[in-house]
Amino acid sequence: MNETITYILLSLLIVLTILYLILYLKLRSKLSLLNRIVRGIIIKESSSEKINKIRKRYIVFSIISNSSFNKQLLEKTIRDSYRKYFGEISLIQADPQLIYFDYSLQRGIIRTTNLHKNSVVITLSLIREINSSKCLIIPLKTTGTIKKARRILYKLHRDVAKT
Repeated sequence: MNETITYILLSLLIVLTILYLILYLKLRSKLSLLNRIVRGIIIKESSSEKINKIRKRYIVFSIISNSSFNKQLLEKTIRDSYRKYFGEISLIQADPQLIYFDYSLQRGIIRTTNLHKNSVVITLSLIREINSSKCLIIPLKTTGTIKKARRILYKLHRDVAKT
């Protein structure tokens, strides 16, 4: 009787061991599959980051006002207004810089990033006053190169002069 109980316990132990190994192997294959899926997602995410690469954008704008403004005052007003509407962190990321301003035409070019260009355009549209002088800043065109931005700036001037 004692021997039969031992054989039953041993056979039960063998069956449990076999079940454990089967479950372990299934779990391991599922973990391997899950690992491959996660690796694929990570690879896809890193390739999509390349799509969101930061590039420069140039915004051509015009100012309508009775007063004349200098470059430093205009850039300070744009940056302060951007900070007011979008915050300090976004200002640092966008880094809107007035890279060119023609005093006679009251037109200029602002450089920013492609990810924040819409925010800068909105900011320009919302500015109504510079140094207590009423004004209106009109974003005219956005382009990817400074050369094209200058061409647009002066082409618009010639078109206005003809009319």
